[in-house]
Amino acid sequence: MKIAITADLHLTPRKELPDLFLAKGIEPLFVEVKAEREKVDTAHHAWHEYLAEEARVRVEGCRVAET
Repeated sequence: MKIAITADLHLTPRKELPDLFLAKGIEPLFVEVKAEREKVDTAHHAWHEYLAEEARVRVEGCRVAET
């Protein structure tokens, strides 16, 4: 996987990629799954930004309720 790196965006292959990948036909979707109290860290944000802006892939967040 070739990754573009800029001064303020440091991406590590596979680390902090979204948790779930879905596809309907040719429409890909990455989903970041977090528990109610978990936060999305800087590395997650960097990947989400890269996927959305550079790769033009939709990225969504999903909160899972704790029971």
